Amino acid sequence: MMLTLRKGPSSLFAIYLSVTAIFIGMTLHPTYAANQPELVGAIEVGSSGIKAAAWQFIRSADGNSGLEDLGSIPPRNVSAINESATEDVANAVSQMILDLNSQFKVPSDKIYIYASSGVGNLKHKPQIEYAILMKTKMNIDVISPITEAKLIFNGTVIYKERRPFVVSIDIGSGNVKIAHSDQRGPIEDIATIELPFGVKTFAKKIDEERGDRSFVETAARLKESYLVPQIRDAISRRPGLQNLNRIYLAGGIVFATSTLVRPDGSLPSQTDFNPYHQRIYASDFDKLYKKATTDPDHLFDVDLRGIGNSAYRDKIEQNINNIRTNIYTANQLIAGLEIMRAICDEMEYRKNNKTIFFSKDALNALIKGYVIEKIGE
Repeated sequence: MMLTLRKGPSSLFAIYLSVTAIFIGMTLHPTYAANQPELVGAIEVGSSGIKAAAWQFIRSADGNSGLEDLGSIPPRNVSAINESATEDVANAVSQMILDLNSQFKVPSDKIYIYASSGVGNLKHKPQIEYAILMKTKMNIDVISPITEAKLIFNGTVIYKERRPFVVSIDIGSGNVKIAHSDQRGPIEDIATIELPFGVKTFAKKIDEERGDRSFVETAARLKESYLVPQIRDAISRRPGLQNLNRIYLAGGIVFATSTLVRPDGSLPSQTDFNPYHQRIYASDFDKLYKKATTDPDHLFDVDLRGIGNSAYRDKIEQNINNIRTNIYTANQLIAGLEIMRAICDEMEYRKNNKTIFFSKDALNALIKGYVIEKIGE
């Protein structure tokens, strides 16, 4: 840009305006704007445990803001479902705040704490909120099943053109969240359904009602009398839900089934490969259920000899040990498999035109989606 100098006060004022305009343009124009990184973190209090992660939020002047993963804190195996563990939950949250401070330098006022919707259904939810407030001087946001389902759907259905054909189902410890696109004209809404049972709450109900009967027998009975009617009611309230032929499943029970039945990620053909979603079948839940109910002593024994990559084999062994020691007991696994078998039956997922995936990225979709939403407020 060329400036023409002229004599006189008015000319000097014109030069001042020109230089100021250039400076403002450099400040506001995307070409000149510097990205403004901001450290943020989040802590999720779930029905099964507590996890935390950190990101660098880059606020760009051109509108292309985004989150860069910095890492996560090892999860704490503290279940909010157990009222007796309320103080342990608060202590774990407090320690994770300190961990985010020290390991990732995230300031406390940039750490978001929330509880998953399964915690919201607990009778002792107020005690959990109070214990965390007293321990950390920070409030916890208990999100609704609708919010959780939408965040998971948006975080896992990556390709826009597939959204009208996808249903996402997140099987949690305290509830089940179902979401799908409800396109009406140019505006898309995310329709959601909550089923008020999850893997651990259903296992607890089985224990409460089994009496002198076996866990397996009681689980099978309650599948028909308790699970199936509620799933059918949900389907009746969402006509066309069964017609969606691309199913994204999320949750610990799906991760466990994928790991224990298909530890090598084996696929019928290379055309099924997807870096974000692994193919899984209704028959996989049947296969694991049969092993869990007829050969429980060897439930977690998996043949890994076919996996040549030693590093990958070690990772699978870690996952199997984590499932056995931190995620589910054998009975909880059976309860979760009964939920999955009921869903597959009632949603007609055994038909050949249905394509079912385990959403690998769904494990972190909720916590990341929550942070993005909070930053945007």
